[in-house]
Amino acid sequence: ESAENPEQVTALIPKMIRHYCLLVQQHSLARYSGTVRDCLNYIDFHYMEILSLESLAARFSVNKNYLSARFHKEVGTTVTDYINQTRINRATGLLRHTALSVQQIAEQCGFADANYFTRTYKKIQGFTPNEYRKSIQRNGKKEEHRENHPSQ
Repeated sequence: ESAENPEQVTALIPKMIRHYCLLVQQHSLARYSGTVRDCLNYIDFHYMEILSLESLAARFSVNKNYLSARFHKEVGTTVTDYINQTRINRATGLLRHTALSVQQIAEQCGFADANYFTRTYKKIQGFTPNEYRKSIQRNGKKEEHRENHPSQ
């Protein structure tokens, strides 16, 4: 979406293929039980909604303690951590490719509070959403400078 000319699009193709392959590998659900697979799919498609261990357990008609233990055993993380990681991954894409405010991104990714979003983002990524966006802008300017001055 951010490519401005055919050369940039061409350069993106190998990156897109690699990214797609990694996503397929990460999201291969065959190894999960039906309940966990259903939860993963539901979270991936409904991350912007209010989600909790309790709501997922009710949706899939299982005990929340059972779901929690099964999810952690199969996925290697808690339901809440997976929900937050999914939301932060989506937020990172929006920070990178849109001019939406941090508040708007937080809301679109299922965080009712921008401060909680910022704290969660920093906990997972190691820096705040604004720091990430600034680093993207700095790196973009460096790339732009290199393209305009190839000998440097």
